[in-house]
Amino acid sequence: MKGFVFNLRKNYLFLILFMFPLLNMLYMHYQFFFSIGIDFYFSKTSILDNFFAVLLDVTAVFLLSLLLSWGRVKTSLTVTFFITLILSFSNIIYSRFFGQYLSFSAIGQAGNINDNVVIQSILSEIKAYDLVHVLLLILFVLILILYRNKRIHTNVSLYILGVIWTLVLTLLVVSHSIYLVSGSYERAIQTIIPSYSGNSEHPNWKSVYPNWATFHEGLLRSIVLDHIFSGGKVTELGTTEMKAIEEEYMNHEKRVTGKTLDNGIQNVIFIIVESYLSVLTDLKIDGKEITPYLNQLKRDSNVYYNGHVRPNATIGRSSDGQLIYMTGLLPLRTEVTVGIAKNDRFVGLPYLLHKHGLVNYSQILIPTNASLWEQNAMNEVYHIRTMYSRNDYSKNLTGDDLTDEEIFDFAKILDARMPSNSFSLILTLSMHEPFDECVEHGFHLNNCSLPNRYRNYLITSHYFDEQIGKYIEHLKADGLYEKSLIVIAADHEPHLKNMDIEGEVSDELPLFIVNGGFDKNRAWSGDCNQLDVYTTLLDIIGVESEWRGLGHTLLNPNYSNSVSDKTWQLSEWIINGDYFRKKKQ
Repeated sequence: MKGFVFNLRKNYLFLILFMFPLLNMLYMHYQFFFSIGIDFYFSKTSILDNFFAVLLDVTAVFLLSLLLSWGRVKTSLTVTFFITLILSFSNIIYSRFFGQYLSFSAIGQAGNINDNVVIQSILSEIKAYDLVHVLLLILFVLILILYRNKRIHTNVSLYILGVIWTLVLTLLVVSHSIYLVSGSYERAIQTIIPSYSGNSEHPNWKSVYPNWATFHEGLLRSIVLDHIFSGGKVTELGTTEMKAIEEEYMNHEKRVTGKTLDNGIQNVIFIIVESYLSVLTDLKIDGKEITPYLNQLKRDSNVYYNGHVRPNATIGRSSDGQLIYMTGLLPLRTEVTVGIAKNDRFVGLPYLLHKHGLVNYSQILIPTNASLWEQNAMNEVYHIRTMYSRNDYSKNLTGDDLTDEEIFDFAKILDARMPSNSFSLILTLSMHEPFDECVEHGFHLNNCSLPNRYRNYLITSHYFDEQIGKYIEHLKADGLYEKSLIVIAADHEPHLKNMDIEGEVSDELPLFIVNGGFDKNRAWSGDCNQLDVYTTLLDIIGVESEWRGLGHTLLNPNYSNSVSDKTWQLSEWIINGDYFRKKKQ
């Protein structure tokens, strides 16, 4: 101990500088803990576990930097500080949108930051207390300047680090031993060792409680383990998993009622609306309807409407919504699904429609660049033949991406070229966060009791309603409306917390199905899921296929909830596994 005190006096600068990257990571975890939560059991040893995880992350970065810098301690500490500072800040910002820590697949989508709407969303969520990062940076640099002539000895620094590790490990072993003896450890121990092995016969606790796992493992260890054991790799599914998948989806009792679509219907037009809440339907503020056109459409006898669709999208947000509707699968809960699914092939809705002779052509119209959320690759996964993006729009853009007016204007042009028996997928964007501003179009709300961002959201929603109204009237004028099965659905819910209305309005999504040919009064109108839309459309159209998605048809008046722990697990096996490579449809 006397030797340690002597070395500490001699090299106290190492301890001071080493403390800064520790503070970066601790601040990140506890910002996450208090603002997002860790979604599972907070045990009596969780704080110590977290400190151990942070110490492991920081030590690993420091030792690697020390090795690469040939033993230059100050250089290594500086590199470690800046890496942890960047990780801390980016994680905190990321968590405000996605509710999770950064994963390996999320880092792989970093190219999306180039998109203007993503940049705006990030900037809008920077808080005043994020200046803590700036304060730590200033203090770190000041200390380096003040002690620029003081040398830090490598061997003594490693000795101090070794003593710190010895103390922490001793505390960890003792605390866990006491906790184990107390008899209350059983629940926590089940989660301490998540099944990274890819053996899907065992519960993958990390996929169920990702925030808990990362809080206890540490960010870097979690990212590295994800990459080593799951990231981008195909999991070989065993007989047990294959059997469980087939037993579920080949049971058509809750998936088929029988074709209802009129034989005169030649096209399928699917419109996925950005951040569209069902609370907008029939909503009046200051005596004004927010979505007057869609309210009118809802009352049409040929239109099925359900305002109780539960959102199933996870951290992939818009890309998840599209995947759910196009494949009948649930997205992964801890990974950005398209980063993994882009190399696979699923039974996409356009594929089945083409295979069974219902459509001969398919297209997608997106308001952004072609690579956002792996759209180029995912079109092949869904079997969509042609894509049009903002780069294909012949007129001058009013912004970086297509507005809803421009997207529907472009859709009208493409409709004129589109042959009969076609599938068309249209994505909108104007209702994307942030809602610091609204789309000015002559509609105003003066109700001062509404939070500003929520009021902007409502005004922009009215703008969207105008644009989709004009588009549907165009379809009617061109004779396409009566010949098309039209679906209007939301990609996901907006962040209610970011609009200061969390807990005040429902996050349920709306669903419109036009010209489905079924009695809407006999169909299910209660709580359901995004997952059910794919299955319902196959039921309406009368597609004969063993695979009908994992959802349940909404044409069944005795509908039962399709989303369960089992459904999430089966979807995870299918996406991470090699199921559709083995089972050809």
